[in-house]
Order: sequence, then structure tokens, then C-alpha cells
Amino acid sequence: MSALCAMAVNLVQEVQAAMPIPSDVLNSSFLDRISNSDTKVITELQLALAERADKFHPRDIPSLHDVMEAHTGRAPVGAGTQMIIEKTQIEKSTFDLHMKQLEFDFQSWKVFDNKMANFFSARSHIQRQWKLDALTENKAAVKQYIDSHCKFLSFEMPHDLEAGLLKFYNSIEKKLQLPSKSVVLCSSHHADKPTL
Repeated sequence: MSALCAMAVNLVQEVQAAMPIPSDVLNSSFLDRISNSDTKVITELQLALAERADKFHPRDIPSLHDVMEAHTGRAPVGAGTQMIIEKTQIEKSTFDLHMKQLEFDFQSWKVFDNKMANFFSARSHIQRQWKLDALTENKAAVKQYIDSHCKFLSFEMPHDLEAGLLKFYNSIEKKLQLPSKSVVLCSSHHADKPTL
């Protein structure tokens, strides 16, 4: 009898490995019948032990065959605790993955925004600097032109005019190394003060 019980337990384990049949169904429809000394099931097991077929399968026992056929094509067993835990872990992992992707996208956008801000700031600085440099160069060029080609003199008294003109002629002769006769002067007079 112990050999029959060991065989029955092994058969139940094989059936559960092959098909999703709940343990309580196998217990009530197969194992409990053996413990209640059901002659049909015991005879089926004894015949299987006596034959010792090389290609023995749990379906070869008619009682197990009926149970297996009754559960073939049915919906699988309801989700166990382990399946629920794995499902929640998958959902959590998926959520974590989405959060990491969002964090990566946000950091990428911050880097891009920072680079663009630096680019626009640098471009604006270069433009301002170019304008300042151009203004400085233009002022220097105008000053050099006026200093080399024009002279503004103003005098309070008429006799200061003659002394100023003589001094100006001498400076032009030295600077340009030309005789004073070659220098042409344009003069304009203000009503209050004579200006050259």
C-alpha cells in the first residue's frame, strides 16, 4: 500500500507540473479516493505498477485521465501571491524606468538650455564688444583726421589772432615740412569771437 501511495503522490506532482490543476481538485478527485480505499483507483494503480511500462504517463491511469480531461482547455488557475507580487514589481519597474527616462530628458533639456543661454549671451557680448570697438576706432580715426587736417582757434582779442596764426603757421611748417605760402587756410568768423 505504501508503494501505491508513493506512486499516487508522484503522479499528482507530475500532473501539477504539466497542467494548472489546483491541489484541492487533485486531492478530492484522486488522493482522497485512495485514502478512502476506492477499489477502482487502487486497481488502476496496481495494474500500472504491475505493467511497469517504459512510456508510462499519468494519463494512463483512467481516474487521472478523467481529471486531466476535465481541466484541459480551461482558464488557468487564479493568480497566486507570487504572481501578484511579480506583477506589482513589473509595474514598479516600469514606472521607475519612465521616471528615469523623464529625468534624463529633463537633464538633457537643462544642458541644451544652458548651452543656448551661454551661446546667446556670448553672441550678444561679442556684438556689444564689436560695436564698442568700432565706436572707439571711429572716434580715434575722426580725432586723428581733425588733428592732422584741421585746427580750431579762438581768440579774445584781435592782437591774439595774429600771434595765434603765426604760431599755427610755424607748427604746420614743422609738421608738414612745407613753406607757409603753400598752406591754404579756410576761416570762418563768429560775430562775437573771430575763429579760424
